[in-house]
Order: sequence, then structure tokens, then C-alpha cells
Amino acid sequence: MAGATARSLIPMLIKEGHTVYAMIRNESQVEANEES
Repeated sequence: MAGATARSLIPMLIKEGHTVYAMIRNESQVEANEES
């Protein structure tokens, strides 16, 4: 049971991590563009 839950949670966590990473990367790019 716990293993099945972990297997379904891991892809969700990876997707969430990519979303957060993309948001952070976009924000840093916007800041760099404003400075130049």
C-alpha cells in the first residue's frame, strides 16, 4: 500500500518541482532583463 502511494506521489512531486523551478527561472530572467 505504501509503495503504491509513493509511486503515485513521486511523479506528482517531480511535476510540482518542475513547475516551481520554471517559475523561479522565469522570475530570475525577468529581473535580469529589467537590469539591462
